[in-house]
Amino acid sequence: MQTVYRTRLSGCRPEPLSHYLKGAGVLRILGNQLEGATVRACWIGDELYLEAPLSAEELVNFFLDQYRPTPVIAPWNGGGGFWDQRAAGEALERVEASTTPRLALYREAIRAARKAAASLGLEAAPKDAMKARLLRLLRATLPDEALDWLDAVAVLTADKPQFAPILGTGGNDGNLDFSSNFMQRLADVMPFGDDWAPPGRRPRKGQGPSREQSKAWLRAALFRTRDVPLVRAATGQFHPGGVGGPNATAGMEGDSMVNPWEYILMIEGALVLAASVTRRMGTDSTGKASLPFTVSAVAAGAGSLSDADEDKARAEIWLPLWRRPATWGAVRQLFAEGRAEVGRRQARNGLDFVRAVVSLGVDRMVDEFLRYGVLQWYGKSHLAVPLGRIRVQVRPLIRLVDEVEGWLNQVRSVSADAPHALGQAVRRAERAVFAYAQREERRALLEVLVALAEAEMVVSRSRKLQERISPIPRVSSRWIEATDDGSPEFAIAAALASILDPAAGPLWFHWLPVAEDRGRLVWLDPADRDVTLTHLLPDLVTMLHRRLMTVGQRRVPQVPAREGALPAQPDDDQGGLQCVPIRAKRPLSLDHVDQFLEGRVDDGRILRLLPALSLIDWQHASFRSAGMKREPMLNRAYALLKPLCMPEPLRPDQLEGQQLTLRLPLEVLARLRAGDMERPLDLAARRLHAAGLTPIGFRTRQYVHLKPPAGSPLRLAAALLLPIESAQPLLDLVLPESVKAKKGRDLV
Repeated sequence: MQTVYRTRLSGCRPEPLSHYLKGAGVLRILGNQLEGATVRACWIGDELYLEAPLSAEELVNFFLDQYRPTPVIAPWNGGGGFWDQRAAGEALERVEASTTPRLALYREAIRAARKAAASLGLEAAPKDAMKARLLRLLRATLPDEALDWLDAVAVLTADKPQFAPILGTGGNDGNLDFSSNFMQRLADVMPFGDDWAPPGRRPRKGQGPSREQSKAWLRAALFRTRDVPLVRAATGQFHPGGVGGPNATAGMEGDSMVNPWEYILMIEGALVLAASVTRRMGTDSTGKASLPFTVSAVAAGAGSLSDADEDKARAEIWLPLWRRPATWGAVRQLFAEGRAEVGRRQARNGLDFVRAVVSLGVDRMVDEFLRYGVLQWYGKSHLAVPLGRIRVQVRPLIRLVDEVEGWLNQVRSVSADAPHALGQAVRRAERAVFAYAQREERRALLEVLVALAEAEMVVSRSRKLQERISPIPRVSSRWIEATDDGSPEFAIAAALASILDPAAGPLWFHWLPVAEDRGRLVWLDPADRDVTLTHLLPDLVTMLHRRLMTVGQRRVPQVPAREGALPAQPDDDQGGLQCVPIRAKRPLSLDHVDQFLEGRVDDGRILRLLPALSLIDWQHASFRSAGMKREPMLNRAYALLKPLCMPEPLRPDQLEGQQLTLRLPLEVLARLRAGDMERPLDLAARRLHAAGLTPIGFRTRQYVHLKPPAGSPLRLAAALLLPIESAQPLLDLVLPESVKAKKGRDLV
């Protein structure tokens, strides 16, 4: 039985990316090179814990004396050392001339690469088609141990090689070649032999790196021991804090500094992204290489990123964290599959990935994902910037986003030349998806609808955009409960949005130039709308006015007749209407009406929520009675006017079940708009009296002294559009208790 030690590698942490890859490199090396031993690792409290038959000191000695570096070469790059005699060339020659058995595979890989380049007649770094030929030849002739690096760098597609964003553009980032830097760092920490010297210099017999210095660097890399002097060398995109540059130190400019062992283990860890690459990799619908846990970047979910950052980013990389100890074989399989599925397809961008994480479209061994963006930093250089974390947990409501995925993809396809306002609205929708994935708040899902509605409004104003982007298909009624935050603003907006009387269509017909054509929505002329939804109260009054005008005629927008089609015939069922077409699936409680009348609601929020909740398919939503939470304390002027503005005939208790059909005169709205209260109340009282329902104080006209709600006749007019279930509580407020039953008659 082997003794298994649990070692805390406090130097291997999730952030920055170099430290995560360093931990992956330790596990990969031990899993491959520690023969006959079982090695496991897991992430606990932002540190890597290693389970292996090596104590901490034995682990250090293993890397100092037994570690065999993976052959990391890049003969396809000009800076890989094969085509120049500068530092890169010297590093390659030194490895090639080494005598240590630990570099035997490295030397074999270099020889195979030189032979492949010579067979193609290359005398300089290849370009374009010749580079592709060399990569394919190397894939067929390099030793197996060297293929991990090649597979991590490039995907050999039928068209042309595509390069993994994590390793730049073929194993280099600008002028920095990772393979050359890797060989130079190896020379800093391990002996190569005593028979090598740079051109023009005498051999350094028996001289090599100090074992004590190498050990200090290694312990610092693994265990975060006391500070050690670093080497002035490039670290690449993996460690933003170590790249140097302006303001990187106490002076004006700082050098890039690196611990050699950290760089070596980091490159070894980057190879984990190459597991089974040739079996799994392909290209997605955009033509980009499909790599493990690597997707196209989106700015959403990272507050510091802009649209410009998204456009210049190479990609996003989502790296898994797991709390249960896993072997190298299990981790290799995890990366080999790189599974992040939305529905039945692979995630293509960061928005897809976050949806996959919270819908369990990822491997069950993962507890959390780190999100990194490979972003352009200075000139053409890139940095791997941490963008946050997402825990793997079920948030079932995230699947509602599937219903608008197709429309979002439409917008993204035209984003290059779309108005800025459209792009901003879509970004807000994407940020809301990330917010829900992180906190599971109903308001986040509601914000998705709000942003989508704003985007649709932008499209509705442009004929050019209408040709490329269709109206948003109405989403399922499941969104109602998923987004209900219990606020009065939501209740009021939902009640208005649920108005879909067949005589005049849904309320959104008034602000969206859209009609239904054989079960789908199509655009109409952008000028074909009644309101712009910029001011709540006047817009509600305008919509009510339009609906009052439709009584007795058809209002539902029609698709322009196609050439040769028969003219539309009038719908007898919708002609000759007497009641106001404001029938709703979610009538409002009088409690919420009272809050609206008193101005105790946020009108601006209602204005934002109304188009958002109008995206819901209320036609297939079930009717929900409002009920009564308490006795109404409504404004009596409203109680006098609203019975004349109901979607169905009245059946007042005072008339023993007789039916009345009353209609609000258009003059009432015009007068209230002008600030006149007396004439509207007089008209309403007279109509009620003529129908046999005499209001309190009718003969003395006491009702003309009633005050407008919140001091605004306009608010009173807007409140008349709010759908309620029954006018009986209102009649009880304005009719005397002793009123006798009278024969009612219809008043049209």
